[in-house]
Amino acid sequence: MDLPDDCDVAIVGAGPAGLACALTLKGKGLTIKIFDKKAFPRSKPCGGGLGIRAIHTLQKLSPYNHNLLDNFEGKTPIDGFEVTTPKHKNYSFSLKNDYTLTQPLGYTVNRYDFDAYLLQNLLDNTNIQFYPQTKVTKILKHEDKVEFLANGELMKASLVIDATGVDQIREKSLRNNWAFAITSFVKYLHLEENQHNKLQFYFTPLIYPGYFWIFPLSEGLANVRLFVPKKYFKSSLLQLRHYFFELIQSDSLLAAQFQSASLASPLQGGWLPLGYPKGTYSKGRILKVGDAACLVDPLAGEGIGNALLSGHLAGLHILQAFNENNFSDEFLSSYNHIITDTFDHEFKFRHRIVKYLSKHPKAFERCFHYLNTSDDFRKFIFKFFISSHDASRMG
Repeated sequence: MDLPDDCDVAIVGAGPAGLACALTLKGKGLTIKIFDKKAFPRSKPCGGGLGIRAIHTLQKLSPYNHNLLDNFEGKTPIDGFEVTTPKHKNYSFSLKNDYTLTQPLGYTVNRYDFDAYLLQNLLDNTNIQFYPQTKVTKILKHEDKVEFLANGELMKASLVIDATGVDQIREKSLRNNWAFAITSFVKYLHLEENQHNKLQFYFTPLIYPGYFWIFPLSEGLANVRLFVPKKYFKSSLLQLRHYFFELIQSDSLLAAQFQSASLASPLQGGWLPLGYPKGTYSKGRILKVGDAACLVDPLAGEGIGNALLSGHLAGLHILQAFNENNFSDEFLSSYNHIITDTFDHEFKFRHRIVKYLSKHPKAFERCFHYLNTSDDFRKFIFKFFISSHDASRMG
């Protein structure tokens, strides 16, 4: 592949975080090269949930004052959720009943289509080029540039965005604070009429405070996942595949839904780099975003919203660096403070919730009992979590 020698910004990884950074920089006169080691479009093991933060960030990234989501056809609107507790009590919540929603609470998407769609919205700009099946290695930081090899060819960039995801994180000790998940797509899953726009969460003593989820998708598919925070899971991770099939075959509620279902893709496992306070997000002229920066929600296991937001914040920081011609270590390292100020308090709070609920499963049961029986408590909790992802916290 014929590669240019240099660029203003090299983005390594074409997931939501890297593409959000590129969308922020689009049309600003910078030459941008996006690299990904995979061919595109490509499958990605991911829950595919777009929550309020993702929606608000996409609104900020949208050109011509329209939401990027408006023209994306492969989305399923979500307006509620169901929870089955470890004691097998089932609760169903519809936010339409508690709020006058002007838009869905969120959406579910297939990453195969969603990432390709975001990329498509970039490539109409001649200053942005995409290089699939291109592996970036041997990144060397210099005072005035970054050098690296792209499929063995030397390239230079003023700044590099590390959007390589979890696979390139070398500090294996961090995994004790992460989660692990196995994921698949399922077809012919039985859904009641009121379940087509709801997320389903099944908590079971086998993996508590982890859980099994079902996210409805378009075209009759569903995304199913088993999610376990590593520090609270005492069995071997090798057991998760066994637990997955045990749940869908033996649990009375799940077995009824999966009776005629079949896997539409192989089970895929992977680490989820949960956000933790006081991370390191920049090293000289290299800024980390998304999973590469360990920004997955510790409570919900959702990563797309934080990936999009971190990519947007990195893009804004890069624009300021070029506008002010300031590439000093002091300025570039201030990106650490931007990410810390945006996420640290939230990460601390959500880790505390998981820790408390893991030690007090009865409190978990009572919480959902009160959510189901008390209108005031339910509205308070929902309002709190909705406002915690409000657009006012974004750059």
